[in-house]
Amino acid sequence: MDEAGGGAREAGGAGRSAGHVWRGLARAFAGAILFAFPLLMTMEMWWLGFAMDRDRLFLFLLFTLALLFPLSYFVGFERTGGGFEDALDAVIAFGVGAIASAAMLALFGIIAAAMPMEEIVGKIAVQTVPASIGAILARGQLGSQDSETEDKERAAGYPGQLFIMLAGAVYLAFNVAPTEEMVLIC
Repeated sequence: MDEAGGGAREAGGAGRSAGHVWRGLARAFAGAILFAFPLLMTMEMWWLGFAMDRDRLFLFLLFTLALLFPLSYFVGFERTGGGFEDALDAVIAFGVGAIASAAMLALFGIIAAAMPMEEIVGKIAVQTVPASIGAILARGQLGSQDSETEDKERAAGYPGQLFIMLAGAVYLAFNVAPTEEMVLIC
C-alpha cells in the first residue's frame, strides 16, 4: 500500500488510483495555501506584483520552476518514478500555486475584474512562488514521511542538503523581505 492507502503503486506511476491523485492535489492545494497565506496577507507583496519589472518577474518565475524540479525529486507532493514525473510534478505544483494564489487574492478582494490584466497577472505571479513551494512540499509537511525521501536525501549527499537549505532560505526570505519593516531596520 502507498502512504495514501490508495493501493499498490509501481515505479513510473502505473497503478496510481484516481483517489490517490485527488488526495495528492488536495494536499498540494492545502500546502500552497498554508505556505503562501502570510504572504497573501502582505500589502508589499501585492505592490511588488504590480510594480516589478516584467522581465525580472519572468526570470523570477523561471528560477522558481528550476527550484521546484529538484524539490519534486526529494519531497514532491507525490511519489514519482523518474525525472519526467518529477518535472511534471514541478509544473503541476507551479500551476497549483498559481490557481491557489488567484483564488485567495480574489477571495480577499486584492484582484478584481476591473483591474488591468497586467496588475492581476503580476500579483498572482509573485504569490505563485511561495504557493508553489508549499504545494511541492505538501507531502512532506502534510503527508507521511517515507524512507524513500530519506534515501534520496542521503544519496544526494552534501550538495543535496545545500540545495534543500537554499530552497528553505528562499522561502524564509520571502516571509521577511517584502515587508516595510525590512526597510526601516536597514
